[in-house]
Amino acid sequence: MQENYNFLELRKPDLTRPKRGDANFTVSDYSFFKERYLNKPGFSLILKENFEMVELNEKGNNVRVYVSFPLLDEQLELKNVKARL
Repeated sequence: MQENYNFLELRKPDLTRPKRGDANFTVSDYSFFKERYLNKPGFSLILKENFEMVELNEKGNNVRVYVSFPLLDEQLELKNVKARL
């Protein structure tokens, strides 16, 4: 499988999240995704000023997964970004 990425996001280190890595994803129906998964073990909601994320943090894994809304290109006001998962 080959993926093309249009931008790379770098984050400041977060001492509360000392994992090896994380992955950010988007979904076509965020409201449905949030309603379906937020009450399951390992999922939590992170609220920020201009966006929110559903975080998946499973015990024993050294990575975290984030599903963001609105889309990252919209948050950053990027134009012509086509790659979405």
